[in-house]
Amino acid sequence: MAPAVNLAIAPALGAVPAGMGMPAAAQQGPLLPPQVRCAEALRHLYGWLRASLPQWPQVAGVIPSLVQGVRLYRNGQYEACLAHIQSVLGAINAGQTAPLR
Repeated sequence: MAPAVNLAIAPALGAVPAGMGMPAAAQQGPLLPPQVRCAEALRHLYGWLRASLPQWPQVAGVIPSLVQGVRLYRNGQYEACLAHIQSVLGAINAGQTAPLR
């Protein structure tokens, strides 16, 4: 089973992968604009995936869902991006690594 992703650092941020260190955006939480929080969450998830995939290739199933999060970010839908990331992280922590709908 892949390592859990920590959801408790900053609820407004959505999540920060466990073991990846707390980013500046997570320390500031809801004080930062949604665009910054979303970008930080996506960056940290990317780092978590890079670190996790070699040992747990089954987590690759969440990649399409994270790509959707990137699309939301690129379209300026930052709140939707944060909500989407939150649902993806919940699925990862629940052990659901199959492609999410």
